[in-house]
Amino acid sequence: MKINKLSISTLIYFGSNLINGLIPFVFLKIITDFVSPEEFGVLSMYEIFIFLLIPFAGFNSGTALNRFYFIKELNYQKVFYNILILTLFSIVLLFGLAFVFDNYITSYFKFRPFWVYFLVMYQLVNRVSEYLLITYQVKEKPLSYGKFRIFKTSMDVLFSILFVLYFEDKLNGRVSGQLVGLGIVGLISMIIILKEKLIIFEYDKKYIKKILHYSVPLIPHAIGGFILNLSDRLILKHYCGYEQVGLYVVGYQIGMIISMVQNSFNQAWVPWFFKQLNYGTHEIKLKIVKYTYLYIISILAISFMLYLFSPLLFEYVLRKEYRAAIVFIPYVALGFAFNGMYKMMVNYLFYIKKTKVIGLMTFIIAISNIGLNIILIPEIGAVGAAIATTISYAAQFLFFAIFTMKNYKMPWLLK
Repeated sequence: MKINKLSISTLIYFGSNLINGLIPFVFLKIITDFVSPEEFGVLSMYEIFIFLLIPFAGFNSGTALNRFYFIKELNYQKVFYNILILTLFSIVLLFGLAFVFDNYITSYFKFRPFWVYFLVMYQLVNRVSEYLLITYQVKEKPLSYGKFRIFKTSMDVLFSILFVLYFEDKLNGRVSGQLVGLGIVGLISMIIILKEKLIIFEYDKKYIKKILHYSVPLIPHAIGGFILNLSDRLILKHYCGYEQVGLYVVGYQIGMIISMVQNSFNQAWVPWFFKQLNYGTHEIKLKIVKYTYLYIISILAISFMLYLFSPLLFEYVLRKEYRAAIVFIPYVALGFAFNGMYKMMVNYLFYIKKTKVIGLMTFIIAISNIGLNIILIPEIGAVGAAIATTISYAAQFLFFAIFTMKNYKMPWLLK
């Protein structure tokens, strides 16, 4: 695979992710016109639970689907089928937990009836579509990936808008519309999976064990990612209330433009990166290191540009009630720049299958992030959450950079 193909793939991923990112950004404008910052905070809390449950839906086996494609000894279609089995089993367990904790969660977080069950149903339909998208990524089909990703987001937003306009309870409209839209996407995903013969109906205990052995140690890593991304909102709710949560989330979503940029590159980078490491020549390793340094400079520059132009977004897009959220953007943007730099380093550990180290250290850093939030938010308010995010992502990058350099030999000094 030549670098021009990597560049083309990156541009395709970026283009599709840009369109995909603009769609919910338009929806952000619509939903904030209908709800107050406090109501938006309640909706944001629901979305926290969506992300919290992702690692447990399928026992985080999407990570195995990504990595096992590059292992020639394994049949990818059989891997895919056994991952679907694990996903169905995990959904049954999650429904059981929803039944037990429904009343507590609903009352404490001001959720509407049935939202807890909607969370589990969402995981089922969302996992199927995400597995299809992972398959497009590892098979290096960025156009198929981009088109389906845009279709998925469009269905989510389209039905959400329709239901928000139709329902008197706007929050219930958003949640119900999202589930219906993604339910349709999940059904279409399954049709495509069967039509393209991406699975073989063959249950295999050995495959199940291999999948769980790889993916389960990464659950702490995924939970750590959740804590780094979203736990600050739970702490904000406790100390500052739902209005500050709503403002913080608006600023956070705009800062996440950097996440879209670095994720686009990483989607193109990982398949190319794994293949190049398989060759393992000094020339190829030197090229990888040069691209890594160029990427770090670029992502920092883009973060600074977002900071400069963010006032225009607040001036012309959002209502006055939300403009106080601009204070969070520089911290969130820089934090996601560090997160992108971390991904460049942690990919080496995924390659050599050091998943236990990844899970453990990410979880430790995430717990430290909780401590920072508990210290900073009472002292300086909601901006403390943004600062904690930046510090935590910086620490994550530095640790994995040092650990990777010690455990995988690369010409880091460009020699």
